[in-house]
Amino acid sequence: MDINTKIYDRVVDHLTDVRLYEESVQLQNRRILQRHRKKLKVVLKENIRADVKPEIRRFGKELLNHQKSSILEFSTSQLDFNSDNLNKELKNFYKVTKPKSKELLAEITGPNIKGVKSISENVRNISSGELIRIQTKVKGGLAKGLTPNEIISDVLKTTKLTENQARALTRTSITSTQTLALNKVAESNNHVIKGFVFTAVLDAKTSPICSFHNGKIYKINDKRFQPPLHWNCRSSLVPIVKSKEELLEQKTSRINKTNLKKKKPESLTGIMPKTESFGAWLKRQSFNTQSKILGTAEKANLFISGRLKYDQFITPKGKGLSIQALRNRAANATAIYNPKQKLREADVKIEANRPSSIIRSPRHKDDIRQLFLLDSDDFSKTFSLTDFKGTSLVGKTASRRRVGNEFDERNFSTDPLTGEVKNNNIYDPDFTLYQERLDFMRNSKLLKQDEKDFIESLVAGLDDKVSVNQQTVVIENLRVVFERYAKDKKPWNDLSAVLRAENRFSVQNVSRLLDTRSRRRSELFVKYSADEIPKVQIMGDYYTFDNLISNQLKDQRFIDNWRATAGKKLSEKIYFKGRAPSRLYFKNLTEHYPSIETFKKNLLEDNMYAKAYNKFKSIYNREPSESWISQTYSRGRSKIRSIIDLEFLNQKQRVSSNFFDDKAIDSLTNITKLIASGQSTDYDALAINIGKRLAKDFKDVIPFTKNTLADYHKEGSKVLKFLQDQGIIRVQFRGKTRRGVLDLDTGRASGGWGDTISREVQVINKDILELQKAERRVTIARRLGITNARDKLFVKPNEKVYFDARGKKTGIPFISRDKFSDYDSKQIDREMAGMLNHVMNVEYSVDKEFVSFMDDVVRFRDPRGNSKYFDSINNFRHEIINRGEQGYGLMSTAKYHAQRNKNFTTPAFIDSRSRVYHRGYLTPTGGEVARPFLNSGKAIKMSPEALDELKIQIGALIGPGTEALTQSGRRAIFNRNKDKLLELGELIQSLTQRDRRIRQFLEHPLIRGLEGKEVPKMARMALEYSRIQKHLDSGKPLNSYKTKLMIENDASSSGAQIIGLSTGDRAVSQASNVLATSQKNRLYDLVAIDTVNDPEFLKIPALRDSNLTWEDLAAAAKGQNMVGFYGAGSATKTMRVSKGLKEVLENKDFLVITKETLNPNLRIVDGQIKVAERLGATSTVEELKLFRKELIELINKNEPVGRTLLKQAQDIHPDVEDFVNKFTNTRKGIVGPKEFSEISRIMSKNLSQRAPVTDNFINYWKEVANIFVNETQKVDIPWVTFDGKIVTQRYRPKLQERIEFRDPVTNRRIVNIYEASAEDGKLLGKSSLNDARIGLGVNGNHSNDAVIVRRFHLWARKNNVDSGTIHDAFFTNISEARRAKDALRTIYADALEGDTIRKTLREMRRQGLSKKSYNYLLRKAKEQGLIDPVNKITRKDILAPIKEGEDWYGIGP
Repeated sequence: MDINTKIYDRVVDHLTDVRLYEESVQLQNRRILQRHRKKLKVVLKENIRADVKPEIRRFGKELLNHQKSSILEFSTSQLDFNSDNLNKELKNFYKVTKPKSKELLAEITGPNIKGVKSISENVRNISSGELIRIQTKVKGGLAKGLTPNEIISDVLKTTKLTENQARALTRTSITSTQTLALNKVAESNNHVIKGFVFTAVLDAKTSPICSFHNGKIYKINDKRFQPPLHWNCRSSLVPIVKSKEELLEQKTSRINKTNLKKKKPESLTGIMPKTESFGAWLKRQSFNTQSKILGTAEKANLFISGRLKYDQFITPKGKGLSIQALRNRAANATAIYNPKQKLREADVKIEANRPSSIIRSPRHKDDIRQLFLLDSDDFSKTFSLTDFKGTSLVGKTASRRRVGNEFDERNFSTDPLTGEVKNNNIYDPDFTLYQERLDFMRNSKLLKQDEKDFIESLVAGLDDKVSVNQQTVVIENLRVVFERYAKDKKPWNDLSAVLRAENRFSVQNVSRLLDTRSRRRSELFVKYSADEIPKVQIMGDYYTFDNLISNQLKDQRFIDNWRATAGKKLSEKIYFKGRAPSRLYFKNLTEHYPSIETFKKNLLEDNMYAKAYNKFKSIYNREPSESWISQTYSRGRSKIRSIIDLEFLNQKQRVSSNFFDDKAIDSLTNITKLIASGQSTDYDALAINIGKRLAKDFKDVIPFTKNTLADYHKEGSKVLKFLQDQGIIRVQFRGKTRRGVLDLDTGRASGGWGDTISREVQVINKDILELQKAERRVTIARRLGITNARDKLFVKPNEKVYFDARGKKTGIPFISRDKFSDYDSKQIDREMAGMLNHVMNVEYSVDKEFVSFMDDVVRFRDPRGNSKYFDSINNFRHEIINRGEQGYGLMSTAKYHAQRNKNFTTPAFIDSRSRVYHRGYLTPTGGEVARPFLNSGKAIKMSPEALDELKIQIGALIGPGTEALTQSGRRAIFNRNKDKLLELGELIQSLTQRDRRIRQFLEHPLIRGLEGKEVPKMARMALEYSRIQKHLDSGKPLNSYKTKLMIENDASSSGAQIIGLSTGDRAVSQASNVLATSQKNRLYDLVAIDTVNDPEFLKIPALRDSNLTWEDLAAAAKGQNMVGFYGAGSATKTMRVSKGLKEVLENKDFLVITKETLNPNLRIVDGQIKVAERLGATSTVEELKLFRKELIELINKNEPVGRTLLKQAQDIHPDVEDFVNKFTNTRKGIVGPKEFSEISRIMSKNLSQRAPVTDNFINYWKEVANIFVNETQKVDIPWVTFDGKIVTQRYRPKLQERIEFRDPVTNRRIVNIYEASAEDGKLLGKSSLNDARIGLGVNGNHSNDAVIVRRFHLWARKNNVDSGTIHDAFFTNISEARRAKDALRTIYADALEGDTIRKTLREMRRQGLSKKSYNYLLRKAKEQGLIDPVNKITRKDILAPIKEGEDWYGIGP
């Protein structure tokens, strides 16, 4: 085919994609117009005579920014396409030059039509025209006596013209940009381009002017008739390449005439194809192109058969292409493949039938490597499952499905020492196993040496491309395949099929080895199930709890002294010893700069000043002073003198050799401790952090050092190389992932997408490993509970780290790790320190009888053959197992303290909002399942009030919920269940026939059906009541019974309460029980009732046959409203709804699809798309993308599954097939993300109607944050809490930078993303502003509920009450629960008087908020009822005497 025809065909194909891109731009235009109309409506509704100019200006600015950015992005893509289009055809004999984008961008001004101005002027004309039309309509409407609504309706109709004008501007500007880009490319390559042909092929019925020019040819310098020739023009130009004869005549070195002469004349005719219609052009194209343009393969078949006419290209409305998609399509169309390297679209075929043929052929070696590389990214291939946990392919597939579920806390674990979060579904890279399997292969007696060398070389070639564990699989795979051939000599028919078949076994075999090692390393409480004495595993060694706790002080001293002892010795060894000691590196740092003597010599040897120098020496017989040199050399020139003086000063600051050695050794010690900490094991992050540390440590010694990440990495990498060479560390490849850099405006990974290569640093030096072990032993020991006074920790005012019992600073932070650096130590005042010390001095104990029984429940396996049944109903056992380390840690710790039978304390810490938490396995922070195991350290007399509290707690737990809304109802529930409670308590106390008692316990009506986390609470309270009753039955008085039972009372809808106390709003305070009421108001239940009766809810098609009750919606409403009070976005609220309704709907035979079930399948499809793109299989890419889109639409529209979709799912992956097959088996229909989103919206609406102030409150703080940040340009925002303390909320962004360079030390290619926190509070991007808008009110609420917790602990300290808290739950001995509840009521009343909103605004004013904004925000707060509302509650209202039939339900069960 003639080259000009090929170029023409690609241009026309590209033009169809360009118009799809245009549609994406038009779609955003429509959105901008839609926002504009809404804002106009709001402005005119408030006042029909309002000035609309500000809104017109805002709209014009938004439209202009969108138009400019779209056209600028598009322009560079067109330079690329036109250059690549020529290069694809001319590459063999001509070097195409692509013009610089700057030259083109300078020329883009707009539509480029004669008489028409730039884009800016066009948008200004659109805006001014609309303003005139609106003013005319308003004036005319008022004159005619129309109502405001009628006038607004007329005004909005005028914006239709604005929309049409914006659409025309976009289309015409795109056509103009295409022409300009082509002109630039043609001018840069005028040796081969002789002109253009004008084409209007996209339109059958085009304008007369374009119709006249269609098919006409114009010379390259003839610019008279270039598109656009009119508004909305879609015509284009196509370049014409000169004929072979014309090209041979050109005098330029860019044409390789030797290669040109080999070209056939018929491929270079210099003639354009005949003018044709779009339909005629489309008939000549490939089936893939026809399918792409027509939308589906079915339509393409109809078109080919003549049953579908298509004479004009029609842009599908709403189906646009992004700029990236446009670029990708253009790149695929113009891509150049080397025929020897191009892989077939269908698969990788390796035509080799024996090992010797592979070893002799480099091509086969590359093909095998490519096979594994492709399969590593392809979710349909077994090889891609290697790193996912599981010993069977089914198990590994399940792990892969779970890996992306960030909402399931079971998927993640935190290293107790380093705080590093890891996914529990992925194996760590195991270099040791890799080395072992490599050695095993090397020792094979069946393989020849050249086969062993081949395998090792091939695997080494996969470095930085697949993970270490995948490399181990490749070793196993090739070893087995080669050994099998050595045994049976059977040739291979299809080596790729053989290797993939063997992968099924190699992946599983390697996984079994990985799994055994991983479990051995990670299971902290591995001995829990098998040993009566609790033990813990730390880095391969086993310790009893007594051993850890008794050696805690010894270990802490070892850690404290490590830097001065073992650490210093190790650093001296690294510094002075070895073939290439690191001393050479550190010395080179200083010797890079000349000495002070050399500097003086250089100055004095200058011919101009040598005479003065010699004269000085002859007169004074000594060397001149530095002052004389500086003065003489500068000759009065102050700038020169200041530089010379500065150099002398810097040279003097340089230290002596011995001192420098000490400084370098000290720096190395800090570096080794940084590596030992394990806070980051990523090689690149460590290298950069070490580089930064060196720059900091030596800034006074080595001035003028660079500060780029590449420089930091280079210096840090040198140190890591020394450590690696001396056997201190080992570096291993972890894997390759595709990541994007966080955008400072969006806060999402967007810019700089690409593959990142990560390596892991592993410590192998015994001294550092011993330090790591000691730090882990101390950390775990503290988490078991503090049993010796010598091991206690304390807090001091104005300090952010713990002090030990000797008063020594430990360096261990009590602020959560990620917020430590940002937390202001001034916030640790005397009160805060006192509160934390009280919390850490509270003594706990455990109930031996209770722990013994519950421990047996967890271990219970029925010996009578009914294990399966009793396992299925043993929900407490499920809970402990599902919690993993935390669950086993809880049971082991409880058992240990039961055996000790002594009291213990627990360390506490705070987060950035000053909320109190505990570190440990058995603490109030451990959740509902852990708290029943905690007794108070001291026994307190049981009173009638305490016994009544126990009855109320038990009644509330048993339910039903509707009856348990009042204290009288709870007592009635208790009374009905007295006998069952006594029976349950006696089962726990029984010492005989334990297996039988556990079976009875599990089948007991009060236990069976309870959630696992609720079982301990019911059991513990039943045990206590049984003991009390026995005590009373023996004739003893109640007050002679002493109890250690601790119970928790929770705030009732804490988020709503904080809003009520902040604003004084009566409605929300009443709804959240801040005031005394006749029954507990459960705001969530009221919202559920409103929602289930809401007409909008009843109209949701998918739920018509659901028969959902308000009780069904209650859990979803609670979860949704709870996060809503704290300012959560719609996605989080929707997730809570889906979580609360999933089981309910599934029990009603609905198919429930949540994002958590959908996303793993979409990732599989995305993986297939990635592989297809790499292969250049464009038709497959489009088909997979269409499948993805149709799958989402199927869920959203609740449509039946068609055969085509089922067949496609089968072809993609078994998991996807299973997922799609579910849609064919549903009885009642599909409920998916769309429905959950709608339910969440309706719930939010009903909550807003019940308590309007909640919406006002959340949105108000969003506006406050927006104004404060924009005015002050600061993202450190003040907040004044209920108790008048000023806290600072910091919204400093994480700064990410893609690093991509070759490390000069290791010669490795570095491709990664480096992350660091912003160092100050300056506004750096919109994402920080967005975080502030979302977070200010939320974190303010959390800071205020932290005040309530703090005041509660301070009350407890003053009154000698043992207290514990977690968020809004308050934990005390049951005999002190009523006192605690009364104290909290007073604390609530105090909070009401905090006036937190007004005081926060004042503090913001002091920190830079303008007076105008302060007055505006203060006025708005009053108007919205956030300050001094009409119905404001008072302190007296909260503390009013309780009327008969009422109670204060603000805190309770």
